[in-house]
Amino acid sequence: MSYNWTLLKTNPQTQKRYVDCVREYAPDVEMYFPQYERKVRPHGARRPVVKVRPVYPGYLFVRIDFEGPDIGKLVRLPVRARWVRFGLADESHLDIIPNFVVERLQILEKCGRLVVEVKHVSPYRVGTAVLVQSVQFGCIAATILRLIGDHKAEVNTTLGKAFVPIHMLEVA
Repeated sequence: MSYNWTLLKTNPQTQKRYVDCVREYAPDVEMYFPQYERKVRPHGARRPVVKVRPVYPGYLFVRIDFEGPDIGKLVRLPVRARWVRFGLADESHLDIIPNFVVERLQILEKCGRLVVEVKHVSPYRVGTAVLVQSVQFGCIAATILRLIGDHKAEVNTTLGKAFVPIHMLEVA
């Protein structure tokens, strides 16, 4: 018996149902799909709630005996799934994922470092003092009056109001 990790692809919306089917029809098959916690605020809710989300939606690491009967059983369940093949793999062979890859994913997941969400906060806000980089006039002191989308700002300078691309601004 040679138990190795391989990869299955399901529809992301049916991933949970597929896992339930595998647990019912093939309880001896070991599965793993990394997850992380994400704070979301549902529509109409006052406070954010923590939701558990898959890191790779629709993908499941499966540890099976490549010579055993479970290979065919996993793709003939009521919920559809297919084997993931890397490169130009032969249809009759499944690709092996090394144990250290899955072990490393599990370690990072336990530490909470597998997915780190970073919220980008723009330094450009209404009222911020900035320097406008201009080819003709050099650096001009200005104040942001309003932001127009993510790429432009209306600024008030000593020369008057102007619409300036964000990449030409520098926080003073």
